[in-house]
Amino acid sequence: MGVSFSLANKNKEISSIDILVRFKGERYKRSSGESVNPAYWLGKGKNCSEKREYPHGKAVNARLKEIKKNCDAACDNFTKKNEIPDDVDFWKAVDILENKSKGVEIDEEEKKEEVLFVNFMQTFIDRYADEYSEDTIKQYKTAKKKILIYEEKHNVKLRFEDIDIDFYNTLKKDMNEKGYSKNYFASIVKCVKAVFNEAKDIDKLHDLETVNNKKFVVAWETADSIYLNDDELRKIHELQITEKLLRKYFPDLSKSNLQNKLESCIIVKNKFLTGCCTALRVGDFNKLNKVNIGKDFIKIATRKTEAPVIIPILPMLREIIDSGFDITTRISDQKINDQIKDICMMTGIDELVEITKSQGGKKKRMTFKKYEIVTTHTARRSGATNLYKAGIPAISIMKITGHKTEQAFMKYIKITAEENAEMLANHPYFKKQDCNQKDN
Repeated sequence: MGVSFSLANKNKEISSIDILVRFKGERYKRSSGESVNPAYWLGKGKNCSEKREYPHGKAVNARLKEIKKNCDAACDNFTKKNEIPDDVDFWKAVDILENKSKGVEIDEEEKKEEVLFVNFMQTFIDRYADEYSEDTIKQYKTAKKKILIYEEKHNVKLRFEDIDIDFYNTLKKDMNEKGYSKNYFASIVKCVKAVFNEAKDIDKLHDLETVNNKKFVVAWETADSIYLNDDELRKIHELQITEKLLRKYFPDLSKSNLQNKLESCIIVKNKFLTGCCTALRVGDFNKLNKVNIGKDFIKIATRKTEAPVIIPILPMLREIIDSGFDITTRISDQKINDQIKDICMMTGIDELVEITKSQGGKKKRMTFKKYEIVTTHTARRSGATNLYKAGIPAISIMKITGHKTEQAFMKYIKITAEENAEMLANHPYFKKQDCNQKDN
């Protein structure tokens, strides 16, 4: 049994302080409600510095001491009852002890309000950390951060009854002001609704229906994105990245930076093309291991669905592997996003493209040079689109991309009306019609 405190984010100017309680093999974690300047955080049982220049430290330590006392008392009570509580019951017991120490008496109905929404979000994250994919858990952690920002901005501690259409509209307004996309907002709302309903249906913390308001919606929009065709991918593959080429485009780079860029560009080029050849998400193609790579196929359980996927190795990917490049080399998603734009620029992928972007709740038509908007996700979209253009049935490609319906898949791939007409013209059916006309 033990109670400890740690910083939620030591890199922030002001970090909240988390509580971690270990009891009979279980771990219970949540925010303490206190925050501190990381420069004055001692940790290792000493908690916060109480130096003269940081008078706030003494008050923080007093509060943490009180929290530890209540956590220890809760553990003692569960030990006497020979019970091992779940996360919700443990913190409920701590909150009851805290209220009693303040002389506040609460009835059973009021106890339901003790679990704040953001605390239950952490319970939800901890509960499914080993069950959901890493990417899904990351989405819930992001949603929790946005709710904490909301609480700080509006000086509130959200209860379940506060998660209503007014909250929805205010959160939407806040995120629009920050310039977030419609889909980003939708991803946050999706997580909020899932946590809210978990608390209602599984933990019985409330019986509210506020998120079922017809205007409290998870509204996705179809992304207006680009893809790279086979010719463009071949040009990238054949691009010889040398110091001479980099000096031409980046004359201000120092010799050491030039060498670093040369090495990272070569890695990024081959990793990006690996994504294009497999139609995998960056989290999957960037973390391939040697065990995933066979003679003719790549076999991998994707992170998001955990479903096994088997992908034939395309000739371009075979050339990359046979060149001696270690396909298992890892590089950050951000570095791929940064460097692939430069690589596409040097390749000459600079045609002007117009796309619609949703920013701050408004749709805007913007024009870019194509290389400016190439990202890690372009690799996956390019792979899926080029496979489809090659005549491979959508249902077969969906086994790789993980799309559940053909309708969703068709929204995902990107082909122009001209490309669609060309595919039809090259189809055997149209060739047959042409032959029949000649015979007549």
